[in-house]
Amino acid sequence: MRWRFIVLLALALAARCLVIPVRVTGDSMLPTYAHGRLSVASPVPYWFRAPRRGDIVLIGRKGLAYGYLKRILSLPGETVEMRNGELWVNGRQVPEPHALFSSAWRWPAVTLAVDEYLVMGDNRQIPQALHCWGEVRKCDLRGVLLW
Repeated sequence: MRWRFIVLLALALAARCLVIPVRVTGDSMLPTYAHGRLSVASPVPYWFRAPRRGDIVLIGRKGLAYGYLKRILSLPGETVEMRNGELWVNGRQVPEPHALFSSAWRWPAVTLAVDEYLVMGDNRQIPQALHCWGEVRKCDLRGVLLW
């Protein structure tokens, strides 16, 4: 009987590390994910592959009790900038079919470090000054959204 408890406890702890429940709060990921939507993230895919442009990731930093959902727009070592709301990576415009709302956002070119990713929400109607975005380190990526 005692070994069953130990097995169940081990399975529960493993499941908590492999699957992270997510409830979307706010509108930064519209139209892809609406406020209140339930989803699941997992670190497991990143055990077998590197994060990719377009992945929607759960970002968590030490000391925060919550995480952010954002889309990876640029990868380590790339130079990225925003020109009149259009994403440019390494001097080439990158289509963003998920960002249905246009903007006039701008920021100068920045080259990402070897462990940095540029992330941003899909909703570009939010004023740039109020939008939470920027460079994150790979260690801050808690998982990729599975659905």
